[in-house]
Amino acid sequence: MKLHGIPLSGHTHRVQLFLGLLGIPYEFAAVDPAGGANRTPAFLAMSPFGEIPAPTLADVAAFSYIAHAPEGGVSLKPYPRIRAWLDQVRALPGFVAMPATTAGVAPEVY
Repeated sequence: MKLHGIPLSGHTHRVQLFLGLLGIPYEFAAVDPAGGANRTPAFLAMSPFGEIPAPTLADVAAFSYIAHAPEGGVSLKPYPRIRAWLDQVRALPGFVAMPATTAGVAPEVY
C-alpha cells in the first residue's frame, strides 16, 4: 500500500497510526499541496477530489453508507464525482463488496 500524504498533517498521522496498529506495511509518499502536487492529472486519477491523504481507510469506512444510499431512496445520479469516488474505492486491492439489503427508511419516531 502506498499512502500519499502531508508529513505534518493530523489526517495523515491518523491513517499512519491506524496502519501501524493493524501491522499493515505501507510506503509513504509526501505530497506538497502548496506546489499543486494534488492537482496534477496523475494525482487526480488516484484521488478525484485532490484530497490528501489518498486513498484513506476513511474512504473504505464511508463507502458502505454512501454506496447503499439508493436503498434508502437517495439517488446518486446527480453526483458523478461521488460515483467516481465509489468506483475508486471498489478498485482498491482486497475490496470486498457488501451485499445489497432490503433496508428502508425508518418511520419518524419523534
